Amino acid sequence: MFKLKEEKNLKKLLEWGIYLLVFLIPWQTRLIIKAGELNNSNWEYGTISLYGIDFVLVILVLFGLEYFVEYVFEKTEFKKALWIPSLILFFAWVCFATFLGTDKLFALYWSIRFFLVLSLGLVVSAIKPKLKNIALVFLSAGIIQSILAAWQFATQQVIGNKWLGMAAQHAMEPGASVIEIADERWLRAYGSFSHPNILAGFLVIVIILNVYLASSYSSPIKIKEKYINPSLFNLFIPVLFVGIFLTFCRSAFIALILSLIVLGVFVFIKDRKKLQDFKKTTVILVACLLIFGFIFHSFIRQRTSLESRLEIESISQRQIQFEVSAELIQQKPFVGHGISNFTRAWYDFDAELDNWNYQPIHNVLILILTELGFVGLFLFLLTIALKIFQSQGTIDRVKIFKYILLIIILSLSFFDHYLWSFNSGLILWWLILGLI
Repeated sequence: MFKLKEEKNLKKLLEWGIYLLVFLIPWQTRLIIKAGELNNSNWEYGTISLYGIDFVLVILVLFGLEYFVEYVFEKTEFKKALWIPSLILFFAWVCFATFLGTDKLFALYWSIRFFLVLSLGLVVSAIKPKLKNIALVFLSAGIIQSILAAWQFATQQVIGNKWLGMAAQHAMEPGASVIEIADERWLRAYGSFSHPNILAGFLVIVIILNVYLASSYSSPIKIKEKYINPSLFNLFIPVLFVGIFLTFCRSAFIALILSLIVLGVFVFIKDRKKLQDFKKTTVILVACLLIFGFIFHSFIRQRTSLESRLEIESISQRQIQFEVSAELIQQKPFVGHGISNFTRAWYDFDAELDNWNYQPIHNVLILILTELGFVGLFLFLLTIALKIFQSQGTIDRVKIFKYILLIIILSLSFFDHYLWSFNSGLILWWLILGLI
């Protein structure tokens, strides 16, 4: 009896640790241990940093792995745990491929970081936190980010704060992410993230989880013996849409629209009797898309135009990235160049470019292929496939929304690299995979 109580207490503490981690994801507070340098300039993708969120992550992983070994491992059926040996093999390959590089300290840093985020996925899978609670924490963080985004767009600046991990940005400064309309430069909203695209991807996840909360009429949220009317969560949708619109991120809108379409198909096929629950939310979602689309139509037109200067530049950069990636893959097709070594390998291949040109390719799968080779990409995809296979069973509402979260991060990964190259993106990826 005592051991059972001890197990429940530890699980509860770990569950709350996961909620704290989720809430802290947007904040990039860090201590730079070793600044990366490339072409005599700052090299972000070669920088070794200790993030504030790492303290929570380390504690969560250490106690979570203990919980998994002591209370979960022996109870897990082998056929439902095939993704775990695949995960271990993938981590072993990450270490092997990365240590082939010349910078051993950098290799050790990324090996430790991948150990933490892969272990996080395992711990989340073992703890099985309630999706409603996860959704509430994401929503709390998302509301803060949307308000911050609105303030940044209104003032056209991001005030730097090292304690919050926010770098100063101004629309008129080179390097800031902006939209050009006529002779004006408009700063895109960053929130507390390092780029507007990361904020946008985060808010797509928040919006979908808010839809889950708003449509939970069969089992509404209960706080201190009182039930919250799920329709009240619809009030947060316009706030979240303000934040995501002010990032003007195309990939996020593609992911959002795709996820909403897939959600509609899922619900119609598997949860048709409860379609009524989604009616109010659907009306508000469509209204927000139309209203904000009309308000920001000039910005949207500029972002979707293929003739504006910045968009031509963006397309050209991505085309070059694909061409360089093809060359790098041919150099090391099976082993790859090592985690976070895409930009270094590119520099070694062509050292004549300006420093800001050396960025990871904006496609996670090709980035993995370049950095870990065909073996690494195969183990990565195998781990995801086995995790999905393990979760097979009765498709209920909770599982539908978990699958939608996976669809979001997979679709985002086709258009950007932050889910692989940034700490917050890695945590998001393996957190969601652990929830499946």
